[in-house]
Amino acid sequence: MLDREREPVGLRVLPGGGVEQSPVEWWRATAAACRRLAARADGDTPAAVAVTAQWAGTVPVGADGEALSDALIWMDARGAPFVRRAAGGPIRVAGYGPLRQAIAAHIGVTRAVRCAPEQVIVTSGAQQAFDLLFRVLLDPGDRAWIEEPGYLDVRAALLAAGARLVPVPVDEAGVNVEEGIRLGADARVAVVSPSHQYPVGVTLSATRRLALLGWARSRGAWIVEDDYDSYFRYRGRPLPALQRLESDWLSARSDAPAAARVLYVGTFSKTMFPSLRLGYCVVPPELAPVFANARAIADRNSPIVDQAALEIFIDEGHYDRHLRRIRAACLERYEAMMHAARRHLAGVVSLAPMNAGTHVMGTLSPGYPAAPRLEGLAREEGIVLFPLSRYCIRRPARDAIILGYGGLTPRAIDTGVRRLASILETHRDSGRSRKS
Repeated sequence: MLDREREPVGLRVLPGGGVEQSPVEWWRATAAACRRLAARADGDTPAAVAVTAQWAGTVPVGADGEALSDALIWMDARGAPFVRRAAGGPIRVAGYGPLRQAIAAHIGVTRAVRCAPEQVIVTSGAQQAFDLLFRVLLDPGDRAWIEEPGYLDVRAALLAAGARLVPVPVDEAGVNVEEGIRLGADARVAVVSPSHQYPVGVTLSATRRLALLGWARSRGAWIVEDDYDSYFRYRGRPLPALQRLESDWLSARSDAPAAARVLYVGTFSKTMFPSLRLGYCVVPPELAPVFANARAIADRNSPIVDQAALEIFIDEGHYDRHLRRIRAACLERYEAMMHAARRHLAGVVSLAPMNAGTHVMGTLSPGYPAAPRLEGLAREEGIVLFPLSRYCIRRPARDAIILGYGGLTPRAIDTGVRRLASILETHRDSGRSRKS
């Protein structure tokens, strides 16, 4: 039932099982970006704009398709002379200027993040942001807090940077800061997802947010805030970003100014569609040139047309409307998942309630296959789920599974849960020990 980890839900399921990979407004924004970039031959427009020709043949037909095709043909005709004019100008490795402004304004309103556009570094998705942050902030052998259980790709990026991992347990109040200090007070970095922890789904309490900031300031450590799922909250108001809490504290200080310790990471690949590899990080002002240089070494810059189209998409309000549609879809699918579980899995799997996200965690009752074995049994029947142990370094205290629903219709959710219930019933009391 989980097509892939942290599946984006910026997809609309079509009759027959297909998906529409992006809103039609995105095609319009791409066409507008082509026109705008062709009309501007300034230093903020790299020669890579010529690759817009690769969109030809993939656009929708009809009135909207005609408009986009016209823009591409016009762009192709002007491509060579335009590239010659733009090639000599500097490429903004930190990102397309108008997009950085749009991101700073958007997250300032929606997530209360306080930053200037110059602090925004555009990346090829959140994963590249993690890679850049860890390579700059860590030396090989430095210790780093990770949530236990936690997101696998964060773990991989830390290991690639040579970090020594400190798994810090997560409970109903989020990552246990007191336990983290006991296990690794000297850690150089702490990676947390305070808005909606993956995969447990809890929110970091206000008390622990303050404790985390206090530890980082006292030890000179860095906090990397992964805000991957905040836009998928469909119940209640989310707490402001941790970055804002620190910013307010710094602004209230009457003594000598102190440097910020929180670096914020966000992504559009999840809220829009997977092939749009655009994310960003917000870094302290004094570190922005450092991360821009690291970005240049990594892969120079993200595709300019995608960046320009995204800026238009945000500026014209399409992104906000898109997010509202997504939240409504998430709520509908979450309720379908909980209804199907009550109907088919009562007494077998207990699902934890969620207020956000595109997945749920379910605890298995005694007498049924252990989660790692259940993963294999389900896969044989075409159902994808993951055991909680997959996200842990140490053996978890509970035997649980992670079920995703973001890319599924309510009908498909019910079908999948019913098939999972059949698998569990078939293999009930099949020699499994609860101590294993």
